[in-house]
Amino acid sequence: FFFFFLTLSFIKINKQYKFYYQFFFIYLIVLLTFSLISKEYEFYISMYNLLYLYTALNAAYFMVNSSLGLFFAKACFFSYSIFLSYFIFKFGNDVDAYNTILDGSSRNYLSAISIFLTINFYIHLKLYSNKVVLYPAIINLILCAFLFGRSGIALSFAILLVILFDYNKKIFICISFIATITVITNYNLINSFLIEKSNFALGVESERTLFRKEYLNHIFNNSEFIRGRAISNCCTYIQSYGNPHNSFIMGHMRYGISHSILALIIISFILIKRDLIMIFFTLIIYSRYFLDQLGLFTHFDFIIFSILFILIKSTSYKINSSKLSHP
Repeated sequence: FFFFFLTLSFIKINKQYKFYYQFFFIYLIVLLTFSLISKEYEFYISMYNLLYLYTALNAAYFMVNSSLGLFFAKACFFSYSIFLSYFIFKFGNDVDAYNTILDGSSRNYLSAISIFLTINFYIHLKLYSNKVVLYPAIINLILCAFLFGRSGIALSFAILLVILFDYNKKIFICISFIATITVITNYNLINSFLIEKSNFALGVESERTLFRKEYLNHIFNNSEFIRGRAISNCCTYIQSYGNPHNSFIMGHMRYGISHSILALIIISFILIKRDLIMIFFTLIIYSRYFLDQLGLFTHFDFIIFSILFILIKSTSYKINSSKLSHP
């Protein structure tokens, strides 16, 4: 609350963003109010977690409005790619070793960071130069493939396909045809690799599916839908793992229905803007949020907020251009 007040009072915010900053300031109070009635977390923990909202919002603002935004996006992407490449050369196909790179995190977490930084690269490239390049998506897919996670491989492949389609539709059709033939002719080899090395061996469902079913079971029958659930009262599986592996469930546990509403407001705003590539990237981000505790609220939220600010900036530019051309 104090930091938001300082930002609104003493930091010069561009006019087109002021309404949105004021909205988040007011909604911060709503979230804090709901955190007081949370059944799972103490108020001070939820309040501390909201600092991520503040820092991510400001990081996004300065990235989008700084002339160095694209430079920082590239620097983050390449630095992290080099970081991951070092461990890939070090560990090779030792799947479990990748779970030790970041303390308390798994290889799925590593692939999520790579995906987020790839998206951050592309949205700033779109903002500053409106060029389409393939190499970030290719590098990201290779890194995620070596991390052997289902979501990382699937989402990275989806990003590459969309970027390739945007880059050159003829090349997209050609490569898609070659890829299809390659998969058909080498099906047994690819299937063997996925079963032996990646989490596809576990199928499309995992313990995360149990967590979601358990948390949502009978949630509409009482006030827990509004105030958030206490996992000790409902969720044996989540309690045993200590983490629901879902950003939206974690947010609901801390802030109740107010967190769910904010998540819907954010994606609704982006959908209304009808920028297909931004909608696609938002769905990718929300998909990762859905599978791990990675956002709303964490430091990675600066990417989703960057998308918001870029869309706001683009809309403002179009309005101003229209005024200039139609006096």
